[in-house]
Amino acid sequence: MFGREKLECPGCGKVFRKKDMKTSVLGKAMPKLHDEYLCVDCSTRKDPWLAEREAKEELIKIWSSNKRSSEKLSRLISNHYTLGNMHEEFGEMNRIKNRKKPGEVGYSLGRKIEVEDDKVGTAYFVNQGKVLLEIGRIEGKIFCGVCLKLQPFRTPTMEDLERERRKYDPEVRKKFTQRVGMGKGERDMRTKASPLELSEWKNIEIFAETHDICGICNYSNRTRYIVEKEWQEYKGLVAQYCGENGIEEPDIQNNSNNFCDNCGNTLKPTSKFCAKCGTPVS
Repeated sequence: MFGREKLECPGCGKVFRKKDMKTSVLGKAMPKLHDEYLCVDCSTRKDPWLAEREAKEELIKIWSSNKRSSEKLSRLISNHYTLGNMHEEFGEMNRIKNRKKPGEVGYSLGRKIEVEDDKVGTAYFVNQGKVLLEIGRIEGKIFCGVCLKLQPFRTPTMEDLERERRKYDPEVRKKFTQRVGMGKGERDMRTKASPLELSEWKNIEIFAETHDICGICNYSNRTRYIVEKEWQEYKGLVAQYCGENGIEEPDIQNNSNNFCDNCGNTLKPTSKFCAKCGTPVS
C-alpha cells in the first residue's frame, strides 16, 4: 500500500518508510548518493570536513580578540589570516585561469599558480593546526573532531587502544565503505591501516605518547603528534609567506637522549618510549 514501502538508508543503514525519505542531498554531504533515497538526517547533514573547518574558524575568530591570548598565539593567528587571504587569491586564480596543455602558451604560468597554491594551502593548514594547539595549551583542552569544540582530555587506556584497533577491522571497514558507495580502489585504501597507525597501536605506551582522548565523547585525537611533526617540516614555508617563523618555545639542547638509539627518531624530553619504533628510552 502507498506510503508503507520501506527502504534501507545507504547513509546510515537504518530502515525508513519511503515517503519519509529524500533523493536530494544538501551540499557535499554524500556526493556518491545524490540520486538515492536517504533519510532526512543523512540528506540534510553537512559535510563533516566542512563543519569541522567552520568550527575551527569560529574558534580562531573568538580567540583573535581574547585577552587571554599569548604573544605567540597572536602571531600565529596573524599568520593564519595572512595565509588564508593568500590561499583564497591563488585559489581564485586557479579557477579562472585557462586550462592549457603542455607546450601551449600560458601552460607554464598556470603550473606556477597551481604549485604556489598548493604550497600556500599547506602552510595555511599547518599553521592552523599550530594555532589550535596553542589555544588548547592555554585552555588545557583539545579541539575534538567529533564535538567540534574545545573539550577536556584524558590519558588513553587499554580500552581506548582496543577500540581504535577495532575501527580498522577489515570486515567492519569493508561494510562501511560499501554502504557509502566507495569505489574498489578507495575501499582498499580506507580498509587498511597505514604502517604509521600500526606502529602507534603497537602497545599502550606508544599509543599514549601519540593520542589524546576527548573526555566527553572518547574521540581519539592524534593532532598534537601530527601537527608538531608537520610544523618542524613546514615552518620554513610559513615563514616564507609571513616573513617570520612565529614565536617559538626555547629549543632544547640536543644530546644523545634526544634521539632514539634504534631508529634515530627525535624524542621529547619526557618520552619513555620511541613513538616510531617503540624502543624504550635509555
